[in-house]
Amino acid sequence: MRAKLRVMRQLTRLYYAGLLMAFATKSSDPIADLAVPTPDEFRARVASGELKPVALETRIVLGKMCLAAVLAELRTDGFEEALRVCRDG
Repeated sequence: MRAKLRVMRQLTRLYYAGLLMAFATKSSDPIADLAVPTPDEFRARVASGELKPVALETRIVLGKMCLAAVLAELRTDGFEEALRVCRDG
């Protein structure tokens, strides 16, 4: 069950990353810069007013943060094992 939860968390993050970025972009131009703030930096930027909670830019940043979290998890020890457990049962 833990392996399934670990994999499903990443699929959920990937889903939300796609939704946030798809609905927030104004054109079909690709997003080339995938640099993201840390969660603490993000909260500070919102608190300071640099990022507005409902702004398109904020949604793009959140989408990129979700994507960065997925990519980071894919590189962790044990994720391949979790995928194997899910695949093989």
